[in-house]
Amino acid sequence: MRSFFKYLLTFSLVLCLFLWLATIISNQIYQLSLPKNSEISVLVLGDSHAQSGINIDSRVNNSLNLAASAESFYFCHQKLQYFIAKKVKVESVILAVGPHSLSKSLDSKWLFDELNFIEKLRSYWPLINVSSIGEYITNVHFSRRVYFELIPELLYQNFYTIERFVLLGKSPFIGGYTESENNNKIKLVPEVSDSINKKLTPEGAAISELQLFYLNKIVQLCNENRVKLIVVNTPLFNGTKLENLQKVKGDYEVFDYGDLFKNDTRLFADFVHLNGNGAEIFSDTLVNKLNLK
Repeated sequence: MRSFFKYLLTFSLVLCLFLWLATIISNQIYQLSLPKNSEISVLVLGDSHAQSGINIDSRVNNSLNLAASAESFYFCHQKLQYFIAKKVKVESVILAVGPHSLSKSLDSKWLFDELNFIEKLRSYWPLINVSSIGEYITNVHFSRRVYFELIPELLYQNFYTIERFVLLGKSPFIGGYTESENNNKIKLVPEVSDSINKKLTPEGAAISELQLFYLNKIVQLCNENRVKLIVVNTPLFNGTKLENLQKVKGDYEVFDYGDLFKNDTRLFADFVHLNGNGAEIFSDTLVNKLNLK
């Protein structure tokens, strides 16, 4: 019996060492995927509107787009906080905020969905402030069992990251400009309706308190660290303008380009996302507005 426990202890120690090494190696791979600059001139954050609509990396030196599809402001805040904690000087942040961003109707898909939260956290975990995870889980009233689902997912991510890097030479995807897969002109179908660009329903018009909470934290973090914050509404086919910012407190600029390319079928992949041509024109427009060239 004593030999059994001895082997069990040895196995446990070897397993812990193996997992620890995998965590260290995986974290280093994440570090390699990020720029080593001590300064970022423009950091782009937000959801798919910024991911497919703002191609700024090739236009402005030391700029970085880390926007990703279905990104809540919680993860935008975590990405920004990561660079602040690393003493990287961030001069400006472009944050995509559309008419949908503060809509309560997205809570169920973006904020209160445990699977979505775990998937995002698994992808970004080396960038996440660990103490914020408990705050988030408490705020959205997740059950405590989410921790038991999260831990094995994070351990799996370590090996997945190493496997992709070694076998495929691919770094982790933590956001970035991605040209829309549907790069054709938008096809107008009368019966197609889009909840984001239509007049919002009473449910949609209601404010997401959690999105608002983390948006205010982004504003506060920028203000405390003298980072210029620019809230940008990217062009939308139906020209919907930005609303619901009256509860966002602090210093920031608003660039509302919602109606810039209104009804221009040549520049949209769908009713809410620019195609490649639209993204190129809009990115030039944005860079010129910021006088960054």
